Amino acid sequence: QTGGYDYEEVLSADATDGKWVMKAIPEGWFQIVISAPGYVPRTARYLTSKASPSWMPVNTELTPPARIEGTIVGPDGQPLADVTVRRDDVITSTGQRYDSPAVSEVQTNSQGRFVFENVPHGKTRVWCHKEGYCRPGLGLDATTPVDSLQLQMVKSSRIDVVVEFGDKKRPDGYIVEIEPEGGSV
Repeated sequence: QTGGYDYEEVLSADATDGKWVMKAIPEGWFQIVISAPGYVPRTARYLTSKASPSWMPVNTELTPPARIEGTIVGPDGQPLADVTVRRDDVITSTGQRYDSPAVSEVQTNSQGRFVFENVPHGKTRVWCHKEGYCRPGLGLDATTPVDSLQLQMVKSSRIDVVVEFGDKKRPDGYIVEIEPEGGSV
C-alpha cells in the first residue's frame, strides 16, 4: 500500500574470493542483491528466469557505508518538521550506478534534521517533499559522506480552476492552460 516491492529471499549463495554461482533458479522475475558485512548492499541486477540452463555474469563492486545528515528549513530559515527526504541516483567514483535496497526515504524530526545511514559512497541526489512547500529544481546533488546539508523550501501556491460548460455536455477530456498576462514568453 505504501508503494515499492515486497521481496522474499528465494536463493542465496556464499562468495569465495568474491566469486559465487547460483544454480537451479526457478522461473520468475528476480532481483539479485550482493551484500557483505561492512558494505552497503547493492542491487546488482534484475533477472527474468525461464528455469532453463544459462550463464550470466554479474560483476559489481560494493562500497563501505557513508552518512548524509542535514536540515530542512522553510522560507523564514526555521526548521521544518515532517518533511519527506529521499535520496536516489547514486553514482560511484567509477561512474557506475549504485542501486541499493537500503532505506532511501526518511522524515525530518521536530528540528528539521534528517539522517541517512548506510548510503553508498559517491554522488547522490537529495529530494524533499512537504505538503504546502516545494523546493524548485531537480533535487540537490551531494557527494557522500556529508554532515551539514541544508535545503531550503519555499511556500507553494495552489490554483483552483473551475471550468463551466453551461448547458453543453462536459467533454471526456480537456486541457486548461495558464499563461502570464501578456502571453507566454
